[in-house]
Amino acid sequence: MGCHIEEYSEHVLCYIGETKGLYGVGFLIKKAWKNNITNFTGISERVALLQMQFGRVNISIIQAYAPTERSNDTDIENFYSDLKKAHTLADEKVIVLGDFNAKIGQPKNDEKLVLGQYGLGQRNERGEQLLEYAFEYGLAIINTYFKKRPSRRWTWKSPDESVKNEIDYIMTNVPKIVQNFEVLSNVKFRTDHRLLRETVLLSKSKKNRKGFKPPPKIPKTEEETKYYIDSLRLNIDNKLVDTSNVQSYYDVLEVAIAKSLTSQNNPKKEKRHNIISEETLALINKRSELSRIKKKDANTKKELSKLFKETSRATKGDYSKHRQKIITENLNKFRSTKRAFKELNLKKPWIQKLEGQHNNTQTRLEIIQQATAFYQDLYRNKDKTIEEDNEAHFCNNTETIRPIEEKCVYDQLKQLKSDKSPGPDGISNEALKLGHVSRYTDNRWTIKTTKWKGPVGKRKAGRPKRRWADDITELTGKDWLAIGRDRDEWKGLEEAFTRGGVHTQ
Repeated sequence: MGCHIEEYSEHVLCYIGETKGLYGVGFLIKKAWKNNITNFTGISERVALLQMQFGRVNISIIQAYAPTERSNDTDIENFYSDLKKAHTLADEKVIVLGDFNAKIGQPKNDEKLVLGQYGLGQRNERGEQLLEYAFEYGLAIINTYFKKRPSRRWTWKSPDESVKNEIDYIMTNVPKIVQNFEVLSNVKFRTDHRLLRETVLLSKSKKNRKGFKPPPKIPKTEEETKYYIDSLRLNIDNKLVDTSNVQSYYDVLEVAIAKSLTSQNNPKKEKRHNIISEETLALINKRSELSRIKKKDANTKKELSKLFKETSRATKGDYSKHRQKIITENLNKFRSTKRAFKELNLKKPWIQKLEGQHNNTQTRLEIIQQATAFYQDLYRNKDKTIEEDNEAHFCNNTETIRPIEEKCVYDQLKQLKSDKSPGPDGISNEALKLGHVSRYTDNRWTIKTTKWKGPVGKRKAGRPKRRWADDITELTGKDWLAIGRDRDEWKGLEEAFTRGGVHTQ
């Protein structure tokens, strides 16, 4: 609950909600428009404001969810008060959309400033209030500007499907940018409302897709890792350079790593996930087929209601099994629940505001400026300018710099953390670590103990005379489990234990 911005794999979710299970409004934005978001403001659990920038065009979108007819006048007044507050924060160009629980009905001659020629049904009291709001802010109600069949106009239906009304609207003070308006009925979730879609044309500079390159995929399977290491060795050996020049050697390594990552043996695009089972997909398809039937009899409605419940239970069961599978795999392979939860977590919360020196930031641009100023101040040498520091370093520093040893490089590579964003070269820590492993020899004691498969031949019947735990207990004592919790102390015992030999009899 609360006001949040969360980033998922394919979209960004901005929302605000205060009452659990009730109300709440938000926006679902495609990931492609992520950088166009300038600000999100949650006014209340019924009104939210999203501000976006496309080239030189700034546009504000207000999402609204009006109280129902059963609500009192105070709730309605508070709702329109929140809308007015949103307009004070909005840009010049505004789009207002949402469920207004009001019926506009047929347009009248003196309402051409905000209404077009087309409508549905009869106007009610809430519709009059909505028109007053539209006149106050010069908002054209887009639903009335496009000629559609009655079956393509209604946006809400009663539970028994006997009543159908148009209560959801899209309004804007720049109707010229709207190219089309339509109601979508074929949705894959159960709802008594239908989605509205508006096509808007903005003057936006086109970007060339040739400049966009997906990040290289990190090898995960044993086959992919082997292919990457072999390719890396081949690319490095084919481009031998003068190793005395650090920069030229670095350039060769960077190109070799990038080339090896992009030439992995994985031409086929993997499925995004296999969470939903075949049985659940069959239920979903069957439900979709029944939902498309226009005239449903009592038996069809009963079967459709049953299918919705079965599909919901099956989907929840599939996701539960998927979570258990991921947690079990990470516990067995890495002994880490944190890694499992990180894999299951598909969202990435955004920073919505920062405390500045004088005031709090309000927009995404202000947040970036505040963060940039902070890091510039953090890494600046306050005693000397950059030019003075460089001059002092090259003129007065006569100390001979010792060459970097290979062991030092390995030690630094070991300390690199996984799942971190790559630098300007686009090479991740995982790729550097895999390249580091390719330089290892198989004579290390860790390799020998890890790949040891036990004594040759058949094991005798009965319990073995010695176990791994017996060797550990002999070296460290019976409280070796407690010692194992101290990483530094345990690492000091690992080599001594394995070098001491493994008993097989």
